[in-house]
Amino acid sequence: MKKTILFSIIIAIPAIALCQDTIVMRNNKIIPAVINEVSSTQIKYKQADMPDGPVFIVEKSEIEKIKYKNGQTETMVQVPSTVVVTQAPAKPSKGPFIVPGADFIPLEKKQTYDGKVIGDGRMYRIMDLQKDPELIAITARARKSKGRRYIGFGALPALGAAVGYTYGGIEIGEHAVVVIGGIAGPAAIALGTTGLICNIRYKKFKAKAVAFYNQKY
Repeated sequence: MKKTILFSIIIAIPAIALCQDTIVMRNNKIIPAVINEVSSTQIKYKQADMPDGPVFIVEKSEIEKIKYKNGQTETMVQVPSTVVVTQAPAKPSKGPFIVPGADFIPLEKKQTYDGKVIGDGRMYRIMDLQKDPELIAITARARKSKGRRYIGFGALPALGAAVGYTYGGIEIGEHAVVVIGGIAGPAAIALGTTGLICNIRYKKFKAKAVAFYNQKY
């Protein structure tokens, strides 16, 4: 009798296996099941030992493969998750910028460009970005004249030396006083005059560069 029961169980095991599907999860869990429905993203099934029980739903992304009762095996392709890269907003440039159609509007000492007050150096850099040879030549002369206008400050120590040695009572000899006074005086006049001329030329070329840029660009 025992042999008959054991023989019946051995025969029944393959029969049961043939009547069920097997779901192999990615975490290595094996689920004997009866699959009811397969969609593009999910699988609905009942447990093989509870055919009248509840319906379970599992995502395909969690399944490694399915062994169907007809002997076929379906391996699930794992789709890599989409990585969204968020770029940080670009920082506004602090360098020279060209605004199409914007003019330079002179102020007392500086100028405005696109509603912003800027100095001469930045103005000339914006102009140079146009790569216009004629405009670059004008801005170069304006820069040079601006640098040379400070030569006039050299007149102050030269003038002071002339006055000090001539009228300050410094005992260095009458002949030396005449010589130093004769040199320092004209030097002060020359330096002062040069500074004034360079300042005039600086304002002239700056105005010319502004007029040229505003008219052409």
